Amino acid sequence: MDYICISPKETLLTAMSFIKRNKQRCVLLKNEKEKIIGVLSQGDIATALLTGTDPYAHVETIANSEFSYLYERDMEKAYTIFKKKTLTLLPVLDKDYHLVDTITLQDIYQYLEEGRNT
Repeated sequence: MDYICISPKETLLTAMSFIKRNKQRCVLLKNEKEKIIGVLSQGDIATALLTGTDPYAHVETIANSEFSYLYERDMEKAYTIFKKKTLTLLPVLDKDYHLVDTITLQDIYQYLEEGRNT
């Protein structure tokens, strides 16, 4: 889960650096209590920059605090969410919103491939 989580106080430039490294086209915002509080996509950043937002602005100013997540690694539910919302990363959280796992688009592809081969 390297380069998936950043502080809400990080800049848009830092977020882009993390996105480049994690190859998931988004990052999760984690607060000081280690809770996931938002998601920021590459598209969100591009839109913000194109509308004049300072690249050194804090990511919390444009992050989405209403995001999809699961409480368990349920690939069937994840597939439905990915298909409906066109995601590339879905966090799996515990009841206190701490990150337990992630489901990526690559995980969904693998899930679909395994289903077709059985």
